[in-house]
Amino acid sequence: MKCPGVVNGQEWFLHKLGSEEIFSDPSSLTLNGMMEIDKLDWSREICELAGIPMDKLPPVKTPMRQVGVISKKAAEETGFAPGMPICVGGGDQQC
Repeated sequence: MKCPGVVNGQEWFLHKLGSEEIFSDPSSLTLNGMMEIDKLDWSREICELAGIPMDKLPPVKTPMRQVGVISKKAAEETGFAPGMPICVGGGDQQC
């Protein structure tokens, strides 16, 4: 099976809830060590050294940005209100 892309747990979870976008956030990049700090983006150099193609990585979005709403299916499965906004989060010590 080919890997369509790389995401962290938060991004996968929000996508399953109804996020229309696949993304990462700056605090998640600090966890995996592939961040170019002055740009708050993926480090091309580190990704190349690790053998990770840049086209497999999601765009970086800033915290508090809305990326979708809770889907009807997710609302039924979780009890969250359908249509509730889904926003990019961030680490508890970085934000």
